[in-house]
Amino acid sequence: MLLLVFGLSASVTIPFIFAACTITGTLGIVYWVAHVAETPTYVTNLVQLIGLGIAVDYSLLIVYRFREELALLPELPAGPAPVSRRAATDDAVVRTMETAGRSVMFSGLAVALGLALLIAMPLPFIAMMGIAGFLIPIVSIAAAATLQPALLSLYGRRGVARKRILPGEPLDPDQGLGRVSRGRSCATPSCSSSPARAC
Repeated sequence: MLLLVFGLSASVTIPFIFAACTITGTLGIVYWVAHVAETPTYVTNLVQLIGLGIAVDYSLLIVYRFREELALLPELPAGPAPVSRRAATDDAVVRTMETAGRSVMFSGLAVALGLALLIAMPLPFIAMMGIAGFLIPIVSIAAAATLQPALLSLYGRRGVARKRILPGEPLDPDQGLGRVSRGRSCATPSCSSSPARAC
């Protein structure tokens, strides 16, 4: 299913890395809480379920936004310019986190506050579910603000690019959208008079 969403790309591993870190971190906190209060065994399943769902959701949003930002970058020459390519990728990461990253923060905070309402329930096992449900979005927000930018910078353009499977299939559909938007903004007499000119 992730291959259908992310495409044949190395970025399909990002949700698993994200989930492994956030679930492990949350379970570590729950382990400490279990020494203070009685904790039902299914709290672990709840953390894993919500953690995996959040990891896929946030990774999908951020990776797609990162692809859009990369598509808007100017094409650099194939010569030796690793510093310029790295700087351009890092700029795309910054713009991604300023837009999609901010949305992820607010979304995680809303989920955490909603699940935290279960703590007010008079039943102890429901309250513990609320604590676990509150912790996993908080840990996911922290991971989205720190781990996700590092993964995007590490993967770079090649890591998140789609691999061509069928003949004629674009490597990245988002790049086609970027070319269309740039083509509309270049509708000037000088461009229209020379069709071979790259807008």
